Amino acid sequence: MESVGFRSAGFIATGAMVLGALTLQFTASPVVAEVIDGESFIVTEGFRSYEVRLLNVDTPDLVGSHDVPQCLGREAADYLSSLLPAGTPVTLVKDGATKDRFGRVLAGVYRDGTLVNAEVTRAGFGVPIVNESNYRFFSDVASTASQAQANQVGLFDPEVDCTLTAKVRANGIPEELLHSDPATLDATAIEQYTAKVRQLMTVWDSFDQARGNDNEVLHSAWTRDYLHQLKQRYWDETVAPARKQLNIIAAAVPGVELPPDLCEDDQDKAPTPPPTDRGRPKGRAMKPGLVPSPKKPAPTTPAPSPTQPDTPSPTPSPATPSPSPTTPTPEPPPAPEPSKPHKPIPSPTPSPNEPDKSTPGPGKPQPGKPDRPGTAQAPATIPARES
Repeated sequence: MESVGFRSAGFIATGAMVLGALTLQFTASPVVAEVIDGESFIVTEGFRSYEVRLLNVDTPDLVGSHDVPQCLGREAADYLSSLLPAGTPVTLVKDGATKDRFGRVLAGVYRDGTLVNAEVTRAGFGVPIVNESNYRFFSDVASTASQAQANQVGLFDPEVDCTLTAKVRANGIPEELLHSDPATLDATAIEQYTAKVRQLMTVWDSFDQARGNDNEVLHSAWTRDYLHQLKQRYWDETVAPARKQLNIIAAAVPGVELPPDLCEDDQDKAPTPPPTDRGRPKGRAMKPGLVPSPKKPAPTTPAPSPTQPDTPSPTPSPATPSPSPTTPTPEPPPAPEPSKPHKPIPSPTPSPNEPDKSTPGPGKPQPGKPDRPGTAQAPATIPARES
């Protein structure tokens, strides 16, 4: 019995130790297991693992919508791996919506007190966005993204071939168009120059279609004014001067007529950047893209006047005149005296030529006039008594 009790106690002690170890693992902090791309990675926490998505950051994908790597997609993933190598403990801070439509946990990720979300945009590998109505880290991410744009790093670097700024630099005005002598040109040369100017206009149009430049990540509310400014500058510095030079050359070559869309009269139609707040939330109450547009007030309809219920109006007795402020209310007829029994008096029937000589008694209202001649009306105030 003692040995059994000892073994039981030992089993209980061992079980408590195992249970304590399990509890310790279940409450362990998240640890980075693997980086997927520039904005997401896998963590392990206790005995479970799940995917985390950086809140308020959008980075280029490794494979775009056309199965083509987006500009700086691989570089963004490598940069996040350098910030979060495998085995790094992290702190996840969530906002209102905790998961996106793919089931990824949305969080602000801190490593040693540094917000990783903002560091990604500081290096120019992402832009600020709103995830599932979450704004908690938007201001921090937007601030470092503005620094990246000002410093021309990452997605804003003109030395990186795939960026839009590099595309602007690579597609300048052709030298032969600037230095051609119109006296040495013919219609065929003008057609070649026209094709080159059209190519410049295609580049200009592509700023509204960042997908064509493998820069889908730049299609966000925050980058909208950046794209318009870039497009405006490219028009002013490249497209408009090239079109003007083409018109000068074409006017000097006999028999050459340019297409209407390339004529000089149309060269000043540059895009006008729309006003934008870059998607920055103005405090917690103002949130970009989700602040509902002010609704137009509904047309005011005057409230109907209260109507009385349709109840039939009471028909006043013809024998009781309406009281007025100056006329006292007539008293009811006096009761007959007991000493003089009342006898019904038949109503006299006057002849057609004889006027009605009946006079009402004291306190009795005047009966109305007869409707037709020769027809007398009995006083309505004196009801007929039973005999």
